[in-house]
Amino acid sequence: MSDGARTTTRWAVALELHATAADADDVSWPHVRALAQTAEDLDFDAVVLADHLSYRAGGPGDYARADAALGIRESMTVAAAIAAVTTRIGIAHSVVNTPYRTPTMVAHLAASLAEISGGRYELGIGSGNSDDYDQLGVDSDRRVARLEESLPIVAGLLREGRADSSGRFWRAHDAELVLRPAAPVRLVVAAGGPRSIRAAVRWADRWNGFVPADPEAASARALLAQVDEACTAADRDPRTLGRTVDLVIDPLDLQGARSRSADALAALADLGLDQVRCYSLAASSPASRSDALHALAEMTSAIT
Repeated sequence: MSDGARTTTRWAVALELHATAADADDVSWPHVRALAQTAEDLDFDAVVLADHLSYRAGGPGDYARADAALGIRESMTVAAAIAAVTTRIGIAHSVVNTPYRTPTMVAHLAASLAEISGGRYELGIGSGNSDDYDQLGVDSDRRVARLEESLPIVAGLLREGRADSSGRFWRAHDAELVLRPAAPVRLVVAAGGPRSIRAAVRWADRWNGFVPADPEAASARALLAQVDEACTAADRDPRTLGRTVDLVIDPLDLQGARSRSADALAALADLGLDQVRCYSLAASSPASRSDALHALAEMTSAIT
């Protein structure tokens, strides 16, 4: 429910993995490792990783730059590496893009990540965007339909160890996940529209949505109301579906929005979300990103 009474909100942080070729060292493994360990030391609930290939110079997409192509470290590989050098912090995605990998392979990867992390990994999955699909040879149409077909295969393999499906986009012929994780992998489905929200209600342990840094939390309330309505329509107790949101904030006040960001975080905490996943504005350097983590920790510690 979205009445502020369901749980104490935990805070997660997105780790920046994007860089141009000229700035590749900024997202080299030693720097990413240090940021992940800093996030753990600061007692954040989880680190969150984006899942892309690249953005062309001047092309579409929120990360795209006008003057240089932008690449990203591969998210599943980085998740495994972070799992091996941390002990407490959760590891997640925002989100695995459904068309990049077959559903069977997504479940296979998630099971291995859960084992490496000692049960700290949760699988975030969504329909994704199509900004780099042509580079991967992936069709960009019917993204929600692909998500709808993917979820029962992923969920079936992770929860029961088996899946058998023959859909328009995805097939799994008597697939078996023999080496299942010891503990269930939490499945988080990102959804903003009616169909994807219905899919999340059907298959997810947690729903995830993207919201603006809104001190009144109006956008989050509207999305949560849709989730509650979808639960009611599907005869699912809303209390059994966790709630998470992503947003961009300004802990270093680089755009004069630190105060607004703090108010937005407090408003989201009042909604009783399970987790708020923060994308922090920072200068393009590991030192600035570390400063942003510390500043965000100060902001969240002030929220009761």
